[in-house]
Formats: sequence, structure tokens, C-alpha cells
Amino acid sequence: MASLDLHYTIESGGTPIESGVIPAEGVPDYPPFSVCRITDLSVELMERDPKRYFDLLSYFSGPDSHVTADSLKQQLNETPYHSWHSNHAFSVVLLVGEMNHEALEEFGESSDSYFGGHLPRGIEGDFGIQLLDKIIECGGDITAKNYYDENVIENLDGYYRFKRTGDEAFNGHVRKAFAKTMKID
Repeated sequence: MASLDLHYTIESGGTPIESGVIPAEGVPDYPPFSVCRITDLSVELMERDPKRYFDLLSYFSGPDSHVTADSLKQQLNETPYHSWHSNHAFSVVLLVGEMNHEALEEFGESSDSYFGGHLPRGIEGDFGIQLLDKIIECGGDITAKNYYDENVIENLDGYYRFKRTGDEAFNGHVRKAFAKTMKID
């Protein structure tokens, strides 16, 4: 990460009376979208910086992108180990809402022990809907299964150690998107 510290000087009547530095700790220094590779659009980025992920996805799907629609679709349907072999659409489902109390007590507020451990408070539901819709629009498969051979609906209906809470509106949206894709009434 590069330093984005803010240097300031306070003046009175043209005379400096105070100066200093306000550190900008933890602010990532991302490259411009035009030099990003398709592999930069990852579930790891989604977990660590969902807004950057969304912005990069929007760029890659836009008219100025150097990425083909087929390459974007392929990337959105990758199933990396870290996310329990879930593609990007499924990964959003795993990240929306707050991590359950038991998992937070056992693993803490930030953990490399599980997918979503760096986002304990989760992606906010409305933004999650926007993100999921964009992934589906770009070719992400909402019907894909994870390592455990479950689809997103089976995951939402099950009980898991890393279950998220407080995301009922998002879960309803996921169910509708899944049904629409599967052409279920």
C-alpha cells in the first residue's frame, strides 16, 4: 500500500501557525482500471473490498473495457478453493449479512480461517442485491454449486458454521433470481 497521508498547514494572516500530517492508514493504492487484468476480479477482492470489486466489474463490462464478454463470464464462474469452490454469484451470497455470533466469538473480527473472515459485518443487503444482479447480468451462474454440491438455495436453507444473519431481503432476492434463472414459478 502506498502512503496517502494528508499534509496540512493552517495559516493565520498568511503566516503558518500549525502544520502536520494526517495518516491515511490502510487505504489501498489500486492501479487504474485500464491496466487491471481479468484475474484482478476475484472473490478475494470481493471479500476484502466489495466496492472496488463492483467498480472493477462495472468497468470490465463497460464499453471502454479491454476484456471480452466471454473472458468476463469465465472469470465470474471460476470456483476458487478459498470460497469453498463457489463462483462469484455464490460468493456474494456467502458475504451478505453479518457473520453469526458463534463464529465471531470463535474466530474474531478478522480471520483468514474462512471465506468472509475479513468481512465480519458483511456486505450490506441493498449493495449485495446490486452486486449480485451485476454478476448475473455479466454471465455469473446463480445456479452453480459449491464444493459440497449445494446451490445457493440449499445453502440459504441449511445451517452452517459460517452462516450470516440479518439479510432477509437479500435472501428473498436471491431466491427470485434463482427461480427466474431456473424458470421456476
